[in-house]
Parts: sequence; C-alpha cells; structure tokens
Amino acid sequence: MKTVLDILRERGLVEAITDPALETVVRKPTVVYAGFDPSSDSLQIGNFVTIMTLAHFQRQGHPVLAIAGGATGMIGDPSGKSSERNFLSADEVEHNLIGIRENLSRFLDFDHPTAPARIINNNDWLGKFSIVDFLREAGTHFRMGAMLGRESVRTRLNSASGMSYAEFS
Repeated sequence: MKTVLDILRERGLVEAITDPALETVVRKPTVVYAGFDPSSDSLQIGNFVTIMTLAHFQRQGHPVLAIAGGATGMIGDPSGKSSERNFLSADEVEHNLIGIRENLSRFLDFDHPTAPARIINNNDWLGKFSIVDFLREAGTHFRMGAMLGRESVRTRLNSASGMSYAEFS
C-alpha cells in the first residue's frame, strides 16, 4: 500500500526528506500542520501547494491542523517584507480567519469522520503569555544568530526603515 509520501513524490510535492524515519512514521495516522498568515481574509495562490499537501495527508487518514498566525498577525513578521506591516486587531484577525477557513474548506474536510481538519489560532496560547513569561519560557530557546543570519532580517535591519523590536520578536 502506498504511503502519503509515495503519493506526494508521484505528484512532485516531495523531493527529499531529512529524516528517513519519516517513511515509517507516516504509515500510521500522524498529526500534520501548516501555518497560514491571517493578514487577509483570503489565501493566495502561493498557499496552494501547502494546502494540497495537507489535503493528501488527510485523504490518507492523517489529522491536519491549519495554524493561523493570529499572534503574528497582530504584531508583524519580518519574513520577506520590505517594511513593517500594519498591526491587525483581534477582531480583524478573527474576520480573516473566517475567510481563510472558507478557502481551506474547499480542499480540507472539517467534518471528516476519523481525521477532521482543524484550524487554530496561535494567539489562543501565545496571547496568554506575559512578556516575562515569554522571555523565561520561550525566549531562552531561540538563538539570536539564527534570526540575524536570515537574509530578510539583515536586509530590513540595514534599510532606512529598520525593524521594530516587536516585529523582530
């Protein structure tokens, strides 16, 4: 019987994997997730490959999670941006999540009997952290060199507009 990785390879969606153990792991249901940016109430064509990959996992019985970056949407994300984006309110993020769920429901089955797709907002757990809690519990696990080494971050830091601490964090 084909695994989901076999199917993804046939469709040109997987070329290489970093851990050969994944071949064995996906032989039984495994939760798979992908993140989506809630800065708009509709996804873009650039999300299609990710959505289809989730759909193939779900069709093979794997539960899938669409994680909407509600916390990121309210703060900003320097990835690939030339300037800091406007902050979104919690209401704007919630509105956008409704549209994103509608987009995803065209490919993912939120009512699947054994492996329903779920959409979750990372602000549901990140929003509960105080700044002190975050720095103590999460901040110690992130190395600055990795962020500073990213081309998109270096470009923004060296630009006229720079990057705010909120966005960098």
